[in-house]
Formats: sequence, structure tokens, C-alpha cells
Amino acid sequence: MQYSDIVCPFCGCLCDDIEITIKDGHVEDVKNACAISRSKFLNHHQNRITAPSINGKEDTLDNSVKRAVEILAKARRPLIYGLSSTECGAIGKAVEIAECTGGVLDNTSSVCHGPTILALQQVGESKTTLGEVMNRSDLVIFWGSN
Repeated sequence: MQYSDIVCPFCGCLCDDIEITIKDGHVEDVKNACAISRSKFLNHHQNRITAPSINGKEDTLDNSVKRAVEILAKARRPLIYGLSSTECGAIGKAVEIAECTGGVLDNTSSVCHGPTILALQQVGESKTTLGEVMNRSDLVIFWGSN
């Protein structure tokens, strides 16, 4: 099955002319994408955990949830970390769990973008909106985007 006019979610450019071919539930081909987008679409699913597990061994969802509850109940200050590819509803549930357990919530952007944020606090930034770019530019160069 082929899909066209897909918006690429992997950076802020939001390219909207991506074409994707799906076969047997997996992305088989990607057209009109930069190297980063193509790689993400083709490989993002690899090593994805598709079934619940305990200590690396596949188990039922009920057993996995019970074990998670046991671990959280014993924790004094749990850290809920990751969430970089998590949709908003699931992040909301993570916030609820952190609030109920007295835990801390963090995501990968603190490691990835933390130094950038510290620099912005010290020296500031110059910025614009995509609307300003569209209305005021006669040439936009995307450097290193293939």
C-alpha cells in the first residue's frame, strides 16, 4: 500500500511531500525524504518491544502490570524517564504515575537539549516563525538536509 503527502515528524522542517510504501505492516520504501527522514522511517521500528516482559522474558500483560505495581509501591522516589517517542495521552499517564508515587518525570531532551537551554539562558537567542520566513524570504537554504 502506498501513502503520499506524508508529513515527516523527525525535525522541525515538517516536509509534507513524503511518499511511503508499506508491505506486511512495515515501511518498505520512502521517497522524497532526506537521509535522516528516510533512515528514521525505515528503521524506527527495529528493536521495538512489541510484547510485555519481565526481566527480558516475555510474559502476560497482567503479570507485567502487577510486577510494575510492586516495584513502584516499594520505590521511594521513582524516576520515569524516556518518553521521547511517546504520544501525549501516554505522557499524561506518566505524569499521573509520577504524581501518585512522589516520583520525578524527565525525558531525553534534558540530556540532548539541556546544554542548549543553559546556553540560551546565558546569551539569548534570535528566532523567527515559519510564517515570517514564508512572508519575508525570497530564498531559504536548508544546509545538510540532502
